[in-house]
Amino acid sequence: MRDFIRLWITLLTIAFAGCCNSHAAGVYKIAGSGFDSAVRGKPILWRNGVLRYWTDQGDLNANITGSDADQAVAWALQQWTQAPTAALSTQHAGVLVEDVSGANVSLWNGVLELPADAQAGANGEFLTVIYDNGGAITDLFYGAGASDPVECSTNAVISYIDSYASDGHFAHAVLVLNGNCFSSTAQLQFALLRKMGRLLGIGWSQVNDNVVTGIPTVTSADFAGYPRMHPLEGWCTDHCLYDSALRADDIAAVSRLYPVTAANIGEWPPSSKFLSRETTVRISGRVLFASGAGMQGVNVVARLIDPNTGQPSRMVAVSCVSGFLFHGNAGNPITGYTDAAGARLDRFGGDDPALAGYYEIAGLPLPPGQPQASYQISVEPVDPLYSGELVVGPYEWAGVTPSGSFMPVVIGAVGAGSDLPLDIAMQGSSAAPQFAGKDSRQVAPLSLPKSGMWVSSLGTYGHTDYFKFLARANRSFSVEVTAVDEAQHATQSKLAPALGAWNASDPAGSPAVVASAPFDSSATGVTWLNAVTSADDVVTVGIADMRGDGRPDYAYVARLFYADAALPARAPSGQGTITVLGKGFTAAATVAIGGVPAIVKSVSATRMVVALPALADGVYDIALRDSVTGAVAAMYQALQIGDAAATIVLLSPGASGTVALGSVSSQKLRVRVLASDGTPLAGEAVVFRASPATVALTACGGSVCNIFTDEAGEAQSGALIQSAGANTVTASLANGSAVFTTYNGAPMAYSVSALPAEQWI
Repeated sequence: MRDFIRLWITLLTIAFAGCCNSHAAGVYKIAGSGFDSAVRGKPILWRNGVLRYWTDQGDLNANITGSDADQAVAWALQQWTQAPTAALSTQHAGVLVEDVSGANVSLWNGVLELPADAQAGANGEFLTVIYDNGGAITDLFYGAGASDPVECSTNAVISYIDSYASDGHFAHAVLVLNGNCFSSTAQLQFALLRKMGRLLGIGWSQVNDNVVTGIPTVTSADFAGYPRMHPLEGWCTDHCLYDSALRADDIAAVSRLYPVTAANIGEWPPSSKFLSRETTVRISGRVLFASGAGMQGVNVVARLIDPNTGQPSRMVAVSCVSGFLFHGNAGNPITGYTDAAGARLDRFGGDDPALAGYYEIAGLPLPPGQPQASYQISVEPVDPLYSGELVVGPYEWAGVTPSGSFMPVVIGAVGAGSDLPLDIAMQGSSAAPQFAGKDSRQVAPLSLPKSGMWVSSLGTYGHTDYFKFLARANRSFSVEVTAVDEAQHATQSKLAPALGAWNASDPAGSPAVVASAPFDSSATGVTWLNAVTSADDVVTVGIADMRGDGRPDYAYVARLFYADAALPARAPSGQGTITVLGKGFTAAATVAIGGVPAIVKSVSATRMVVALPALADGVYDIALRDSVTGAVAAMYQALQIGDAAATIVLLSPGASGTVALGSVSSQKLRVRVLASDGTPLAGEAVVFRASPATVALTACGGSVCNIFTDEAGEAQSGALIQSAGANTVTASLANGSAVFTTYNGAPMAYSVSALPAEQWI
């Protein structure tokens, strides 16, 4: 048992996880914008409940002839047509006129180009079954080597619907069997049973998921209720068809699509096989938020209360995911509303808001011979790993954890033919959403908060938040959005943020200039958008959901991490501090100037005081990084340290002829430092140096002083002369530019004479 579980989990991890625009939880495809308005939101199925199919002319392989393969196809279809409450039949229309092979098949835009009689429109609405003897067609479709037996767990069967009637019916489907994968007809039947269910219009279903997870311990009853159309069934090797019977959930699914009714029962040959809808039970309603909004993506399970044990049955269980008729990924303004081929993303799935939380459990069986029964109704999350080709429910881009909780209830004494309404109100679910950008539109975005931090939610379907801020040229910034759950914990099972940015000149409705997919950060629940500006502009930031969705539990915490300016923009070499202005700063922010780490002295949301590291004169980038989330921001060529071409000019020579020894010069030496463009340089270091060393500069008391220029770019100092003769004071810059003056020291000249000596008479 453990080996099977391990195999299923392996298959899950390698399954294609992209958006496939399919819908499930009992139904494979739902009509949307690509169909007549009258059928939108309704399941797509084969017209009149009849599947016509044509089979290939050749053999499947050396062990399985074409006739053997035809019988396996008929057997697989028969398992579905024999469901007692399904008005479904199949017709083998005949054999194709050629042996379809790699010699007469090509690939165009991901679709096989088949011979004329095998293509859509050739013989009405039908299924083409191809026996790929040798695997050439499989290699063509998936790539060279794909048909190798080691790839059979994923490449044994190719199946898809490639044509639809606008009134909500399948028009053509293709099924290709890789002849390199099947050694027996039993193995072939095992693969065909599930694929045929899919091509009949039945989607994947989640019942008794513990068969996959092992929690709780798996019992034989769990296996007996594990649906054939569970997304994980594993690849059959030597244990094929250990039990070929459809499960209760499978029978309910095909009966819901092709019900036997009073209107169509007369079209069928008389037979006790066909039981009308009046022999089963139907339960339907909406799963609801506290606000009354429909909640999509909740797996609703109905289990028969075993009349012998009084316990919910593990064998008789039927499920449906709420919102299964509503469209999943309908697109958003950031990633667009069409796929890579240009097809609308909402071409499948209804757009009626009432379908958003709707579920329907039809074909729920009663115990044999019993006129009534009781059922337990419970809810559970859809495994978020069931996405892409394994999607269960309307959310193709991973499932959403339900909001709130619901205690299972038992509905008693339900009679055959009952049609019970049951709305499920999720207790403790998200109520009225918080909107920071409630009234924003791309053409009228809201001003982003001054702090650069905000909290909001995408609380209604299709809503996108738009914010704007002024960005300077030559800046890079990060928009950081963390999806959170009801407890404000980061999560990846609620909102899947799609982020975009536009210039002010971009027209409304245009694609985002820069966009990012959900959870591109290594931090849980965090999505980044990183952009660089080339000119001053008003930037608009948009936040949407990757599914095109919106619901009360789609909350997020956001931040713009942006550095706007450095004050002063010109600083002296290796001296002092600068202030960095911006948005979204936290204590986790680190700064590097020219790649050299700088010490952050203080920080608030909008400014940081940074100590300058020792740097040579030049122009430098200032780079910021959040050490916790990894968000980055930068200002390019934003800070000038000194000026390699600066010059110093002498404003006042300071000399006043001879200076008496022990006296201070009557005039100070005053200089100005000019940048290369002629503007005064404030904060520039000027070295005043006196010779001989006996000269004391009044600015610092020594013979050497480092003096910083004031706002006018000036610096000055007087000189105390203590040596006779020439005394020189030089003012210089680090780049060598210098000026000097000389003072002449001389002994003091006396003008007072001695009194005459006393005389006595």
